[in-house]
Amino acid sequence: MSRRSVKQSPDSGSQIAVLLCLFTLSYATGLSFPIQRQLLNDAIVDSSYRATLMSLESIIDRGLCAWSASVIGSYLASGKLSQFLVLSGEVNLGFLIILAVCFRFVARPAR
Repeated sequence: MSRRSVKQSPDSGSQIAVLLCLFTLSYATGLSFPIQRQLLNDAIVDSSYRATLMSLESIIDRGLCAWSASVIGSYLASGKLSQFLVLSGEVNLGFLIILAVCFRFVARPAR
């Protein structure tokens, strides 16, 4: 006797959890974007470069978002989304470690 594999749809509880996570991410992004823009605007003291640097930052940001969306799409099309999530977590952890080391060297007082 052979068993058929039954494809189960996600239950409503997990769908609500995913929607809640997406809502929270969108809300946090919407709150942080104006703050990020103001901090960047305040950090650039030379007004002749301010618009150029902020536009360059925006172009780089949009380019990286488009690139990551295409990478996510290729992983999703091949059915390896969980592998992408693990890989992106590892890459982010690596960047955080590098950033922490850089901040530690910058924050050291001169002797």
